Amino acid sequence: MAPGDWSFSKQHGLILVRPLPFCVDYCPCIHKTGDRGLPGDKEQSPWFSERQFTGAGRSAEQAAVGKNLRVLLVEDEVALRQLALKVLSNHGYRVTCAENGEEAWQTLQAEEFDLLVTDIQMPKMTGNELVKKVLCSRPELPVLMMSGYNPEGQVPDEVLFLPKPFTPQQLVEKVAALHTP
Repeated sequence: MAPGDWSFSKQHGLILVRPLPFCVDYCPCIHKTGDRGLPGDKEQSPWFSERQFTGAGRSAEQAAVGKNLRVLLVEDEVALRQLALKVLSNHGYRVTCAENGEEAWQTLQAEEFDLLVTDIQMPKMTGNELVKKVLCSRPELPVLMMSGYNPEGQVPDEVLFLPKPFTPQQLVEKVAALHTP
């Protein structure tokens, strides 16, 4: 990526601040099948290791943010899903991943979650379709929608919105806002 070229960060929905080194290890998701890993991830990204997350290096303050709450993270972009998984796990959330709305809906039928974080533009079932179903069946479930597109008129009033690209800190703050008064 050339200096000043933000096409990668816009495409993947994250902001990297240079010249700091950037290295991420992540905790593999646990899916409804009990398998570890990310569904649909055919190839391993060189940015991430498969080492299981142990919480090493996580401060007590970071761990307290998520309060061990269960989050369903729905994102079709592998790099952003992995980054969000790492960030939220580091802040004390227990994260289950889905790569599209259809998979997320099936997971929501089988398991209980405290929070839903979903992209809007996805294959099979969009975030909008997923959120409509969730608001009808579980209106008490807090929802955060995120998108790199202008969601004008697409985000219900009872749902928080996070525009892409965003920093890891912005993600943590928005997710925390879902469960803190």
